[in-house]
Amino acid sequence: MHYLREVHNCKHFRNPDFNRESAEAELVSRDGTPLSVYQVPDIATADRVIIIYAMRMKQQPEKIDYILLPEALLRKFNLSTRQDPGDIRHPLLQRTHHEILGLNVNVLEKLVDDLPSWGIQGRRVPKSELRDKAQEECNHSDGGPEALALVAGRPGWDYLQQPPRQP
Repeated sequence: MHYLREVHNCKHFRNPDFNRESAEAELVSRDGTPLSVYQVPDIATADRVIIIYAMRMKQQPEKIDYILLPEALLRKFNLSTRQDPGDIRHPLLQRTHHEILGLNVNVLEKLVDDLPSWGIQGRRVPKSELRDKAQEECNHSDGGPEALALVAGRPGWDYLQQPPRQP
């Protein structure tokens, strides 16, 4: 199992481009609450989650990066997670949303120092791919109507309201 976290640049987490300061900044909760992540079993699920997450959080389709933190990494630093569906109105995001508990400044520094040895997986989903996959999500049997509702009223996502083009 892995924990997905949206980041500004996934490259900062991978060798040889590892950037300690950027990595640390990406793993800090800005408002003092537990760090928000999504529990995913594989890359395919991670891609689905990040697409729906983008539809929920972004004003328009744009590139989005994420990293996958291995569950074993969290265990090594005695971190735990709890499921937190919160006010998320999409079934997949509700099921997978978790908070990391116990991540204080001391633990964060040690965890970030250890990141390069874990070969952290990261991925950038380009805007064009995001646009295509968002269209697929709106037609998905698990949450399609909810996905469409996430973007309702935001002009950058208007193309999803139109019927798909025929080849």
